Amino acid sequence: MKTGKNGQSVTKTCICSNGDLGDIDRARTLASGADLLIAADGGARYIEAMGLKPHMILGDMDSIREDLFTEDPGVRRITFPRKKDQSDTELAVRWALEQGAETILLLGCWGGRPDHTLGNTALMVKFPGILKLWDDGFWLLALTAGQKLVFQTTVGAVVSMFPFDPETRISTTGLEYNLNDENLKFPTHGLSNFAVEETCSASVTRGLIILCMEGGQTWPQL
Repeated sequence: MKTGKNGQSVTKTCICSNGDLGDIDRARTLASGADLLIAADGGARYIEAMGLKPHMILGDMDSIREDLFTEDPGVRRITFPRKKDQSDTELAVRWALEQGAETILLLGCWGGRPDHTLGNTALMVKFPGILKLWDDGFWLLALTAGQKLVFQTTVGAVVSMFPFDPETRISTTGLEYNLNDENLKFPTHGLSNFAVEETCSASVTRGLIILCMEGGQTWPQL
């Protein structure tokens, strides 16, 4: 298990951003399972609403309430200039990876401004298998060639997959419509599939996909 520069385990990191969050109780349960909890700027308000405390607040601080966690010496801060080349969420992701994070959960990264939503989708593509985004009952993550995900869900749950390469080839199990090292056709061939078993899997032999699955009570782990 990896540890950060101050010695704490950071294998599982949660980053909370300032988009829409949805089910605060479910988000609290997921965030509580993190070794390291990071607020990307205004995402600190959600962590406060969960009744939790971040280890780090990171960003240009243009959307955080001025008094939030300022009296707590246990909360570190890294402030960046407003004119910068990365979003606050990307800066938080890169900082977490520098600390040794192996899997990163993104909360509050969907909804709100569509450009931020697309930016966070691009982040998943940049770090396939590492970033997992949760939004109001659905998990999203990217998988690239050589990666396989086995996940637990409920029978009837929606499982959609979107290829980012016309030549993408995948294998799946546990779904109503499975593929066996076959082409997942761009762009909507994989929309609205369904789980017929509680344990399902998806593996990519060529290309890259974003997998969107309903349910699942624990962080998806490759």
